[in-house]
Amino acid sequence: LLKPMSFKDLMGHERPINLLQRAIAQDKVVHSYLFLGNEGIGKSLVALQFAKALNCLEGENKPDACDRCLSCKKIDHHLHPDVSLIEPEGQTIKVDQVREMQRALAYRPYEGRRRVFILTAADRMAPNMSNTLLKTLEEPPLHTLIILLANSPKWVLPTILSRCQSIRFNPLPSHLVSDWLAKEKGLEEKEAHLLASLSEGSPGK
Repeated sequence: LLKPMSFKDLMGHERPINLLQRAIAQDKVVHSYLFLGNEGIGKSLVALQFAKALNCLEGENKPDACDRCLSCKKIDHHLHPDVSLIEPEGQTIKVDQVREMQRALAYRPYEGRRRVFILTAADRMAPNMSNTLLKTLEEPPLHTLIILLANSPKWVLPTILSRCQSIRFNPLPSHLVSDWLAKEKGLEEKEAHLLASLSEGSPGK
C-alpha cells in the first residue's frame, strides 16, 4: 500500500520546498519550473507533492496537501487525470511523448485546479524536441504547470533555461540518507552508513 505523503513528510530539501510553498500561499506559482539536481535525489517526489498541494480539495493557496481527499489519493496512485508524470521511453524522452503532452495542454483541467505535467530527464531530449517544447513554454495555457527535471543545466537549451524558474536540489546529508535506509529499507545501522556514504546524497541511488 502507498503511504500518504505531503511536503511535511519529505526528507531534506527545505529550501526548494519553502520556495514552492511560499509561491502557493502567495498565489505566485509560475507556469514552468526546472528542478535541477543529481539522479535519485527526490526531485520527482517533490514535484508530485507540489501537484498534490495545488490540486488538494481542502482549499486553494494551502501550502501543503491534506493527504485525505480524493484528489490527493488519486495523485498518490497516479490516477489523477490532470497530473501526468512523463518518463523516458528507453534512454530519452521521445517526440511523440512531448506532442501528446502538447495535445493534452489544449484542454482545461478535468477535475483539478491545474493540469500538471512532470517531465523527467529533460536533459535527455534531442535538440529538435527541445525546440518543440520551447513553443509550449513560450505560450503556456492558463491553468497549466510544467515541471522539468534535469540532472544538470549544461544539457538543457539556454532558451528553455530562460523560460523556467530554476530550483536547485542539493545532495542530502549522509546521516539523513542513512536514517532513511534504516527506517524505510530495514537495513542494519552499519550497512546503512556504508551505503549512505556511497550514495553521494541521493537515496534513489
